[in-house]
Amino acid sequence: MSLFSNIKINNLVVPNRFFRSATYEALATRNGSATDDLINLYRSYKKVGLIMSSCTLVDPRGRHHPTMLSLVDSDACKSFSRLSDAVHDEGSAFGVQLAHSGMFSKIQYLNGHQPETPKNMTKNDIERVIHNFGQAARAARDSGADCVQLHCAGPFLLGSFLSHVSNDCRNDEFGSDTVEKRSEFMRQAICEVRKNLPMNFPVLIKLNGCSQPSFINHEDILKICQIAENAGANAIEIAVDRDPKTKLPDYSVVSRVKTNAKVPIISTGCYTVLKEMEEAVKSGRCDMIGLSRPLIRQPGIVGMFYSGKAEKATCKNCNGCLAYTSGQENPLKCILDK
Repeated sequence: MSLFSNIKINNLVVPNRFFRSATYEALATRNGSATDDLINLYRSYKKVGLIMSSCTLVDPRGRHHPTMLSLVDSDACKSFSRLSDAVHDEGSAFGVQLAHSGMFSKIQYLNGHQPETPKNMTKNDIERVIHNFGQAARAARDSGADCVQLHCAGPFLLGSFLSHVSNDCRNDEFGSDTVEKRSEFMRQAICEVRKNLPMNFPVLIKLNGCSQPSFINHEDILKICQIAENAGANAIEIAVDRDPKTKLPDYSVVSRVKTNAKVPIISTGCYTVLKEMEEAVKSGRCDMIGLSRPLIRQPGIVGMFYSGKAEKATCKNCNGCLAYTSGQENPLKCILDK
């Protein structure tokens, strides 16, 4: 099994095992439409097998940035056809990450809607968001996307329900005393998305793999992955970062998930060396390698791997790019490029 070999996710054949992990670019319009700059950026990801869009709004109450992509506005939906066409023209597959920002939502960007926090969501609130995930998934497919991904990582809405830290005061079927209850929102969202799509259309999820008190422990992650797979998820992305003690990335949970899963597993976080990526796939730790920060500094790095012009990305994993973009609403760039 090689990084450069194709892989099948449900009925989608991806030309290789490089995956562009969803990353906020601050390059959409105020209504969530793709701009020419965003389309050109996606075109520049030469040879990446599957390009996932940045987090895309499914509900008007879930916006955390003014220039998020959106599948809420009908005009914005039309722009996704241009995105998917551009990616397909370069030979890559295209996916749309569906997201609700939850506690990240900022009231100044909600156009008069009240954010979901700090109050507990009612059952009607949850049902509305679940419905909107399904509608957004259908819109993504209609625009030419090859797959969708539900953002279930970190403090975004679905991810915050999964955590015993943020979901610690509910006493209904959506939390908080068991991982099964904390996963119910995610499970129903996957089922709703699945209901709005053909059975052969791929549905992915993204989870955070950091085993820290403020996130989700590894045992819970294993259970969550099984719940997601049973609900209809066709691939699972696990994102990790450096362990605060060792300063090294901890991929142990990725290996454990892979051992138990029947669907492809995508490992994202801290990969820069081609040889290490190849070993991760060949050893069976994962099926695909997710890249974010290396593609910010070198959008064409995967093409350079193909041609033999590079064996390592020059990204330092410093996170300056993400702070520059998410913190200050600047278009995505590597801050080391002066």
